[in-house]
Amino acid sequence: MLRHDDIPDHLKLITAADPFQCILKQIFDLRRVQVSVPMIASEGHEMKVPQVLVALQTDYHCAMLLGVTMNKIRYIVAMTLDGYVAGPNGEADWILMDPDINFAELWAQFDTLFMGRRTYEAAIARLGKASMQRMKTVVVSRTLRSADHPGVTLLSDLNRDRVQSLRAQSTRDIWLMGGGELFRSMLAMQEVDTVEVSVMPVLLGGGVPLLPPPAQRTSLKLSGHKLYRSGIVSLVYDVQNPL
Repeated sequence: MLRHDDIPDHLKLITAADPFQCILKQIFDLRRVQVSVPMIASEGHEMKVPQVLVALQTDYHCAMLLGVTMNKIRYIVAMTLDGYVAGPNGEADWILMDPDINFAELWAQFDTLFMGRRTYEAAIARLGKASMQRMKTVVVSRTLRSADHPGVTLLSDLNRDRVQSLRAQSTRDIWLMGGGELFRSMLAMQEVDTVEVSVMPVLLGGGVPLLPPPAQRTSLKLSGHKLYRSGIVSLVYDVQNPL
């Protein structure tokens, strides 16, 4: 059971009328998510109270602070050693397929694919539309028509509410596949939880950068890494979004 003392002062307000009710202030331009958390006992009360459904103005990091589990949005991408995720014309022939990478295990961690139009078009050109039918596919585009892409969720506008809605609808993590401009927009909204880069042993000398300018400075914390026999280096970083 969470106790009153466990919550920082800037996140709590205990009312005199109901000493057990934790009311979180609307701060930091946070957004509404329906979550289930324990009621919080105020000072001087030992009674345990059941879990209740509350409307919590929060983001991923504040939810973690309160012990609320939310699905992660993970930017997973292959990148050249000189920082490109595609060639000048969108080429991806430089990406190695390492037999030691368990793709079935990787795909099983997600139920939603999230990408921009150009990434979507490149994916279906390379893998076919059938590859997109394994899970929910969400594409940010102002030009694609729903009638031409049945089974695909098209977003003409991207904002925090839409992203939070995707989180709420997902039962597993969300795979942010790119491209770089969508990644930049998601970073600006503080809606990327991890950056997972597979660095390929190749230099392109030009192409589509991992993070196109202008972009804000973002701190990362290394949480995992692995070296494959093919020369691929897998790096996993947690995004250090400010609270």
